[in-house]
Amino acid sequence: MKITDIETFRLVTPLEKPFAWSQYWTNIRTVGIVKITTDEGIIGWGEGCEGSSEHVVNDVLKPILMGQDPLNRIGLWEKMFHSLYNRNEVVGFGGSAISAIDIALWDIAGKHLNVPIHTLLGGKVRDKIAVYATGLYYTEEEFSNIEFLLSEARSYTEAGFLGMKTKIGRLPIEKDVARVKALRDEIGYDLKLMVD
Repeated sequence: MKITDIETFRLVTPLEKPFAWSQYWTNIRTVGIVKITTDEGIIGWGEGCEGSSEHVVNDVLKPILMGQDPLNRIGLWEKMFHSLYNRNEVVGFGGSAISAIDIALWDIAGKHLNVPIHTLLGGKVRDKIAVYATGLYYTEEEFSNIEFLLSEARSYTEAGFLGMKTKIGRLPIEKDVARVKALRDEIGYDLKLMVD
C-alpha cells in the first residue's frame, strides 16, 4: 500500500461572542484536518493542523510521505520528526502537523486491518472515559458581571459534567484567583475544576 495524496482542510466557524485566553482574543474557532489517501482507496483522517501547520504538512511533510507505505508509522514518524528537527520546527506548528498525520496513519492502519484503533494500541482498557467541559474563557460580559461566567459553569454542571476547565493568565493574578474562587464556590467541591 502506498500514500497517493495528502490534503489539508481548515474548518472555520464564527463565534457569536468573542472570547479570550491568556494570549489573545478570538471571534472564530478553527480546526485543521488532514486527509491521507492510499492506492488501495483507504482514506485516513487526522485532526490537529491549522494555520502554519497546514504549510508544514503541504510544503515539508507531504513530499517526504508521498509514495510511502502508510503502515510504516514509526518509520514515517522518524522521517517527519527529523525533517523538522533540522529546521528547529518540531514543537508548535511542526508538532501539530506531525500529530495530525500520525492520527491519519493510525486511521488507515485500523481500516486496513478492519480493527478499531484501540486494538492496535493493545486492547480496550475501559468502556467509559471521564470527560470534562472546556470553556469558561474570558468574555467582555464577564468583566462587567461575573454572573455570565458562573451561569456557564452551572450549565456544565446541569449537563452532567463532573469537571470543567477555565482559562487563567490574562488578568492580574489577584483577579484570576478571585475568578477561580467564584467558580469553585459556585460549583462546590465535588466537581473537578481545572485551570489552563
